[in-house]
Amino acid sequence: MWIKVGLIDSVVVAGFNSPEIREPDDIQRVGVELMRLVDAASETKRLLVSFKGIRFMSSAMIGKLVLLNKCAKSKSVELRFCDVAPNVLEVFNITRLNRVFRIFRDPDDHGPGNAGVFAKLPKRPNSGGTHAEPPREDGTI
Repeated sequence: MWIKVGLIDSVVVAGFNSPEIREPDDIQRVGVELMRLVDAASETKRLLVSFKGIRFMSSAMIGKLVLLNKCAKSKSVELRFCDVAPNVLEVFNITRLNRVFRIFRDPDDHGPGNAGVFAKLPKRPNSGGTHAEPPREDGTI
C-alpha cells in the first residue's frame, strides 16, 4: 500500500509511505487508493491528505489529485491538503491549483489536534463534526 490512513477527530487522515511516486504503475495504484479515501470519508465528510516527506510529484500524480478533488466534491467530502513541500507547492502555484485545492501548512494550521485544518468550522448537525469553509486568510497558502 502506498497510503497510510487513520481516523482522528472524525477526520479521515491519510499520508504517503514513499517520498517519491514516479512509475506509471505506482501512480495508477496510488490513484486507486486515493479514490478509496473518498469512500472512507463518505461518513465523516472530511478528508485530510498530508504530503509530509513527499519530495517529488509528477504531473501524472498531480492529475490524480485533481481527480481526487473532483471525486470528493461529487460526494460532498471536504478535502484538505497539508505538509506540502515548497517545490511541490510551487508547482501548485504555477498551475494555479493552489486556487483549486485547500492547502494548509500543517495539520494544526487552524487549531489543536491533527485535524486542525477543520477545527474552526461550525459543527455539522448530525455528525458532531464540522462543515463550512474557513477563510483563506486564516492559514491557507
